[in-house]
Amino acid sequence: MDFPDRWKRKLPGEEERKRRGQAHWRPTWPMVLALAIVAALFAIAFWPGGCGAPPA
Repeated sequence: MDFPDRWKRKLPGEEERKRRGQAHWRPTWPMVLALAIVAALFAIAFWPGGCGAPPA
C-alpha cells in the first residue's frame, strides 16, 4: 500500500516550530500604535468627569 505524498513530507523540527511560533505572535509596530491609540481614546471617553460622564 502506497501512502499519499502529504504523509511522506518531513515534519518541521523543533527549532523551526519554535521560530514559526515566535514569529506568529510577535506584534507589528502598527498594531502596537493602534492599541495605544485605542487605549488613549477609551481613557479619554471613560475617565470620571470626562466626555463619557453623565451630565451633572
